[in-house]
Amino acid sequence: MLLPRNQFSEGPPSFVDLPPRWLPDASLHLLQQLKEALVQQLSVEFQGLLDETLVRRAVNEADSLAVLTPFPHLFLPALAAEKVQETFRWLNRQQDIWERSVTVITA
Repeated sequence: MLLPRNQFSEGPPSFVDLPPRWLPDASLHLLQQLKEALVQQLSVEFQGLLDETLVRRAVNEADSLAVLTPFPHLFLPALAAEKVQETFRWLNRQQDIWERSVTVITA
């Protein structure tokens, strides 16, 4: 089944060609439970390393990416773990840049 094309599309379908996600209330509730469970699990795993707000943001970003796959709920946990790890690496990189900047300024 081909997705409907918008008037500006050329080439293969992209995320702009996808219809917005519509789920029944029961499914939305289950999705929220899954996301909350992921936030709790990853917050424990990265306790002391990442703030829960950053973990929640990473899980939301993963959810946005998962929607673009054929099986969003299947891919969400793996994408969430990757996003949290990416956030951790980003935070460490930012801290390293900050420390080097302070060293240069004070030298």
